[in-house]
Amino acid sequence: MPRRSIRGTASLRRTADFAEKVERSGFVLHRSTPENIRLMGDKVSAKQAMAKAGVPTVPGSDGALPEDAKRSCASRAR
Repeated sequence: MPRRSIRGTASLRRTADFAEKVERSGFVLHRSTPENIRLMGDKVSAKQAMAKAGVPTVPGSDGALPEDAKRSCASRAR
């Protein structure tokens, strides 16, 4: 089966599961692999990947906030 290309599916490309199904069917999504969608879909891993690639990032947390972020932020403000 020849490989086909799908264009104009920006909203659908955002889901890694959809991208995997497309790849398994022999089609190609431009610029989006399931791995990249998952990586960029998580803010912490996306920021780490960009920093590792030398892309300037906004200063702030170096990782995920604690589960009880409200209490943590409130205690720092005092």
